[in-house]
Amino acid sequence: MDLVERYLLNVRTYLPSGRADDLVAELGENIRAEVEDREERAGRPLTEDERVAVLRAHGRPLLVAGHYRSDGRRLVLGREVIGPALFPFFRFSLIAAGAVTGLVIAYGAAASMIGLWRPVPWFRTAVFYLSLQFGIATAIFAGLEIWLRRTAQTWDPRRLPVPRKPATPGSLRVQAAIQLVAIGIVLWIWAAVPDPLALLGPRLADLRPGPAWRFLYLGVWASTVLSLLTPALTLVRPGLHRFRWLVSLFSGGAFIAFALASLWNGAWVLPADPRSGIEVVDLAVGINAGFKLGLGLTVVVTGFGSVVDVAIGLWRELRRPQGEPGINPG
Repeated sequence: MDLVERYLLNVRTYLPSGRADDLVAELGENIRAEVEDREERAGRPLTEDERVAVLRAHGRPLLVAGHYRSDGRRLVLGREVIGPALFPFFRFSLIAAGAVTGLVIAYGAAASMIGLWRPVPWFRTAVFYLSLQFGIATAIFAGLEIWLRRTAQTWDPRRLPVPRKPATPGSLRVQAAIQLVAIGIVLWIWAAVPDPLALLGPRLADLRPGPAWRFLYLGVWASTVLSLLTPALTLVRPGLHRFRWLVSLFSGGAFIAFALASLWNGAWVLPADPRSGIEVVDLAVGINAGFKLGLGLTVVVTGFGSVVDVAIGLWRELRRPQGEPGINPG
């Protein structure tokens, strides 16, 4: 593939589909006109290094697309932290993260009412996490802005990836069928273990599942059942596969909400007999501490994955022109 064509394809991936053809055509004409002008002045075809210099001068595809999408807004905190080229992507990441946070908090409020456990200050929690997300996103994009400026004259257009072709309806249906079988097996196994202590034999006979385990059990059920929507809809109509990010938002949000309720409660196992000795109590405390660490890490990873899925899905939807049907259902 020609270097200029690959560059234009990479710019296109960051543009709204409704305007991508016109914008890429305009950019392509400018680049090719500049190449022809340089060749005419040199009296020979440009070398690969000279073509690379032309593309490098135009800028990275992300920044070029950002200039086309920009409305001139930027983030200024004393000085410019995020420029107009990156600001649309910064704003978009905040919207995606805020959507996940809002859904998780809504699920969590519902879980607290269902479980009748002590109330959580949801408004204060929302303000805290939204502020934290804003700080993290600002730091990431500010660092990216600095890195892009420092490497503006050294990045190599030859390392740009070749955009992949979209999946066919047939391949999507096969993937959906495999996912349905896999998720069904997970649900069957999960339904078979309402009491995890029973699987560990008589050594833990002095313990019983606590209320935190019931929250976690319900959260996995809700999340897994919701995740069935993507492959089920894809089997019927492959074009709906593009809305998997929306399913991820609800399924990931459900798990995170019930997992947070479980972490808030903190009692995954309890002594079966309130009069149990100190050894049984210490064992329960140790198991609960391990659960807290493991589940906390799982919530972080799941939240990050949900934000990424939602961001990518929303990005693709915003780039899709109105009325475009997506993948032909075949």
